[in-house]
Amino acid sequence: MASRESFTHELVTLGHLLELRLDRVLRPEGLTARQFCVLRAIAEASNVSRASLARELHISPQAVGELTRRLAAAGLVERPEADPGRATAVRLDRKSTRLNSSHITI
Repeated sequence: MASRESFTHELVTLGHLLELRLDRVLRPEGLTARQFCVLRAIAEASNVSRASLARELHISPQAVGELTRRLAAAGLVERPEADPGRATAVRLDRKSTRLNSSHITI
């Protein structure tokens, strides 16, 4: 059992180190690794709901809501307001399209 716990610990540590590295690479663009992952998922699915993003990225709907709110404030996604209880689609905005055509591929 100790080797399984060690392997799990190493995997978690590796994931953390990769996220830190990606954060450093994306910092000049004003993005975090998690924001980048959300942008990638939106780019691949186009017009995806926040609930679908949460399921796909294995994070809470509240975390997706906060991430998409910040991305919308930065002009990277369009996040239309919806009536309570209704799903809305999140789309890439023009700024993220320009980012995609620069040196960072979303």
